Amino acid sequence: MEHHASLTRDPVVLTASSQWNDLISMAGGVNVFADLIGHTTHVDIEAIIDSNPDYLMFDGITFEIGYDDYDSNDQCSSHFGFIADRSGFDELTAIKQNQMFVMAGEFAGPMMIHGLPTLAKFLHPELFEDVDTEQILDDYFTRYHDTDRIGKFVCVA
Repeated sequence: MEHHASLTRDPVVLTASSQWNDLISMAGGVNVFADLIGHTTHVDIEAIIDSNPDYLMFDGITFEIGYDDYDSNDQCSSHFGFIADRSGFDELTAIKQNQMFVMAGEFAGPMMIHGLPTLAKFLHPELFEDVDTEQILDDYFTRYHDTDRIGKFVCVA
């Protein structure tokens, strides 16, 4: 998983001490950079190429997605294009299979557990065909915030 800081410089990845790493693990995924030191750390493009991830995931803090945000400037698609155009990325499994996604920054905070089904279903759709992740998010906002869920919480390439 890349941190939103990757938009402006060399890739910054999240490590084992990140909340996102916990979410990835609970969803049945593997963070290929979990063994690196720090909460976030810079890696060379080659490190990502060498790991050849099945999925490329990004936190959505700077993408204007989440509650009452809709990615109205289509930043997600632009970012996916930027990532796919990185030198050597055309050979990555995630790029070849168009498996990139951005999850709203809210999923890294108190509502993290409510984003878990969304991530699990994305990583393992065959195991969660009967899980309605949209309803889970709707129920969260209704129950804990007494409001309707509005906004875009996930962007998928």
